[in-house]
Parts: sequence; C-alpha cells; structure tokens
Amino acid sequence: MSEFKLIHSGFDKLDVAAQGALPQETIDMLKAAKERAQKHDEPQLVTIGPGNVEAHVFDRGMRGGYALRLNTGPLGANFFIKECPLPSEWNFFVASQSTGLLAYGFRDYWRRLVETLEAMGAIVGRESLNRVDFAMDFVTKNFELSHELFVAPPKCRVKQHFGEWEGAAKDDLTPTIVGSGRRLQSVTIGMMPGRQVIVYDKRTEAIHKRNLHWFEKWGIDPKDKSIQVWRVELRAGKKHLKQDYGLTTMQDLEDSICDLFKRMAQDIRYIAARQTDTNVTRAELHALWRAVNNGLADALAEHESGLLPGRILEIERDKQKAIYMQNILGNAAGMAALDGMTAERAADQLPGVVSARLKRQIDRDQKSFADKLQKNSERLRFSTNRG
Repeated sequence: MSEFKLIHSGFDKLDVAAQGALPQETIDMLKAAKERAQKHDEPQLVTIGPGNVEAHVFDRGMRGGYALRLNTGPLGANFFIKECPLPSEWNFFVASQSTGLLAYGFRDYWRRLVETLEAMGAIVGRESLNRVDFAMDFVTKNFELSHELFVAPPKCRVKQHFGEWEGAAKDDLTPTIVGSGRRLQSVTIGMMPGRQVIVYDKRTEAIHKRNLHWFEKWGIDPKDKSIQVWRVELRAGKKHLKQDYGLTTMQDLEDSICDLFKRMAQDIRYIAARQTDTNVTRAELHALWRAVNNGLADALAEHESGLLPGRILEIERDKQKAIYMQNILGNAAGMAALDGMTAERAADQLPGVVSARLKRQIDRDQKSFADKLQKNSERLRFSTNRG
C-alpha cells in the first residue's frame, strides 16, 4: 500500500461578497476603461483611488449585476463591482486567487483585499462568505485512484456506496470522473453551492498549467516522474456554509470551519480495497484518508507557504519568459527553414542572423516597437512589478 506524506495544506479559495461602494467618479472611470477594453479586446490598466491601486479592467463583469471586473495581479484578486454608489448595498464580490492565499494565508490575505478596496476609495461594510476551499497535497508513489472506494452516507439513508449496486440513482453525491487513457486522474463528489470533495493528480495539473511555483513549494523535482502529488480538496459553497453551519463572516470562518471540514471528511471518505465486511460504515479507511484526517487535525493552524510573495512573482516571470523563448525558438526555426539552413549551420549562424534582422526591424520603426513594448508592459504589469 502507498504511503502518503502531507507536503502542503491551506486554504485554496476564498470567495466573499461585501457591502459597500466606490465613489461615483471612480465608477465612471472604470466604466470608461471597460468600454476601452471592449473596443481593443484586451484588459486596460488603470490606477484607482487615493491609494493609487493598479488593476486591469476587463470587457465584461459577472452575472448578478456585477458589471465591472478588476484584477489586481497574482497576489491580489478578481474584484466584481456593481455600478451602484450606495454603501448600504452589496456591491462587491471578491474572488480569491490561489497564489495570494499561498503567499499570505487566509487571514492576512483577506485583510489585504479589504485594504485594497479602501485604497481604491471604497467604503467597505459587512462581508458574507460565498465559498471556501481547503486543500491538502500528499506526495506518494504508485497510487491508483478508484471511484468505487468512495463512500458517502447521505442524510436519511442507511448508506450509499459509489459503484454499481442495485437501485443506485444519481444524486448530488454521485461522483464525477476524469481519466486519461485507463488512468483515473480525478474524482469529484458533491455539487456546489453545497459541499464538494475532489481528489485529483495535482502534479499533472501543475505541469499542464505551468504552475511551477508548486514544485518549489513541495520541494520536489518536476522532472521526477516517479513521484506523484495527489490533492484532496474540500469545498464548502454558500448553501453549505450558511444553511448547514450558519457561517457568514470571517470570524465565523475562524471559529467553526475546522469542524465543517472534519465532518465533510467523515461523511465523504475513501476506504481501503478488498474488505470482507459489507457494511461500509465499519469499513477501514484507506491510507490516503487517514492522512487526510491527520492533516485536518490542525486545519486552522497558521498555514505559512514557505514562499515569499516576491519569490512567487519571480517564478511567474520565469514562466512567462520560458513561454516567450519557446515562441522565439519556434519562429527562428521557421526562418532557418525558409533560408535553407541545415541544423549545423543554424546552430552556428542563426543567432547572429536573427539578432541582425531584429535590430533592423526595430530601427526601421522604433515608434511601432515602443508602442508594442508599452502595450505589453501594461498587460504584464503584475508580472513585471518587483515591488
């Protein structure tokens, strides 16, 4: 049986609605930026309020009346804002970013987001929790996920075991399965805005999305294919938070979220294979789920990432540079092919040829290049910001 070592735990999502409003003149400025974003088909960089908050304004908002969408970078959040200047209304919806939570932890992160709104000139009132996710990453080897080993006893039922059994019916705890070839990569149980548990191959996802900061956080080599990292993510939506547990504020979150997630891991669990007892309520837990329960024991302890915010931004910059270098290499190879170069000749001459042609092109139209540089500087503002 595989062993599972916890290498990261912490809040991965924190979505919150808030009461309050921006001044009318700020709303008008953001509406104009939204129109420019629609015209140019790309986000527009703006500076907002007395705190000179930099943000990208997008061409559309979100349903529910949130006409404006702002993003303040990988350590910030997505702010969805209604075009209403009345502070008594619920005009803000703040959607977190996992990099910000990783860098600061949920307490400090939320404080920073409130300070960001206030720096924009906003009056900020009460908050209302919308969604909270808690994630745990486990390093292991030779683990194969099986949807048939998940157990979830819904209310008012004796039991339900996921798999093929007589009388089985789809409900809000029926698993959703994602695989690649014959290998199962993800199982999701539950539906939002209720409760949801997902187990998935985080190493594969991090490579696919080029989120390389995770490998530094985990302390593992992304090239070592023998090492697996599986994530268990416990998700509590608005309905589960408020109707089932009465959690609304950040203080409620600190007081009771540990109990919520512990109960979730008891109701929805992963059991060991090949058991003789047909009563799943007595089934032995899989080693993965024993590790989950141990990890939740200190669920609300300080979750320091071990990565400074500046280091996260540095990793993001390196990722973007690698993407651009791959594009440059591909285009240069195409140019070499058109010039009839062999691989040996290209290795020797192509860098100089490309450099000379690039310099001539820049010299030929310096204004056009300066405009492109400025445009990209605005688009990549939060990746180039070193402060």
